[in-house]
Amino acid sequence: MRKVFFIAVAFIALCAYAITSVDAQYGQGLDSEELHGVALRAGDAMKEWHKQHGSFPNLDQEVDEALKFVFEKVTGAPVAPTTQVTYTGSVHSIENIRLSVDRSIRNASIEELQKHPPSTWTAPANSTVILTDGKDQFLIWTSVVSGTPMRDSNDKCKFVCGKLKSAQKEDDAEASDE
Repeated sequence: MRKVFFIAVAFIALCAYAITSVDAQYGQGLDSEELHGVALRAGDAMKEWHKQHGSFPNLDQEVDEALKFVFEKVTGAPVAPTTQVTYTGSVHSIENIRLSVDRSIRNASIEELQKHPPSTWTAPANSTVILTDGKDQFLIWTSVVSGTPMRDSNDKCKFVCGKLKSAQKEDDAEASDE
């Protein structure tokens, strides 16, 4: 009887570990839907920023302002006056939200990026990375525990992208949830 009890406890522990391992792929309790939801909210915030400013941020000060704007929209909480933007190269960050001007997305093939995202696309687990061409396009991906972009069931990079034609008309916006 004691042996059966220990086997049952070991089995339950093993199942609990397996479930934790699946959740851990996304880190800190977030699953793929939650992470992708953050990317979608960030996309909505980027469209709102573009509508208000006529283009996406281009200069460092604009990037910082846009990052704070997106952070507030995504988290639903105001950015504290003491909140500092941190920098890693050209990437501006507040907590797990990152924003960078990357003009290479302007001519990039969405299909190619889905199949083969650049090796430079790395970020800490659960990060939301916003790339903008500084004009009218954005692309947002989220990282899993490995630091690489989240992938869908077909092993394609899962991201949100958009190209806005006019800052004046919201109905001119073309955005896709890839």
